[in-house]
Amino acid sequence: MSYGQLGHHSQRNWLASEQLASFLDSDDLSLLEEKPLTAEKDDGFKSLLRCQACFLCVVSAGVSVVCVPSAFFCGRIYKGSSLTLTDTAVEFSQPTPSACVLANLKRTIPLENITDVTVEDDCILQMFNLKKILVQTAGTGGIPVGPGGNAMAGIQAVFVREPELWKAAINHAHSLKVQTNAPGGMMMSRKNATK
Repeated sequence: MSYGQLGHHSQRNWLASEQLASFLDSDDLSLLEEKPLTAEKDDGFKSLLRCQACFLCVVSAGVSVVCVPSAFFCGRIYKGSSLTLTDTAVEFSQPTPSACVLANLKRTIPLENITDVTVEDDCILQMFNLKKILVQTAGTGGIPVGPGGNAMAGIQAVFVREPELWKAAINHAHSLKVQTNAPGGMMMSRKNATK
């Protein structure tokens, strides 16, 4: 990465942080209707993907290169991973290795269906300075099913930069959505209470 690209990269990260902070300071979901928030990716996620692919190859004595070549499309997985917060839902997308292809896992969780948002880490994520955001809905429980929890109905996003800020933003959007859906909804926000 050149010096000019580095400056543009950190400026983009600062702008994304400012957009999150601006939303957290507001009581208006329409900000997300005008411009949904999309999570910046942490570079540690790319390193994690590469290490997982190398580990898979070493452990399987190279058989995984032949049997599951999609596990080695780290760049495509990195670029295809996204988390977006809109005025109505949290949208998640991530390519997932599946046999010889990359299956694109997509989930949309309406804001009013969110029951819990947590940020977790483990020893492997800590090595890459990453944390995992878990967005759960009724019925998803706390126990992931399948490798990486892919069969879970909620969202598990490992790639997000500033996961604690994203947790706060998702919880804030959920609260605002619940307030606006309540009887007399718009009357409950701080913005409308001053009118």
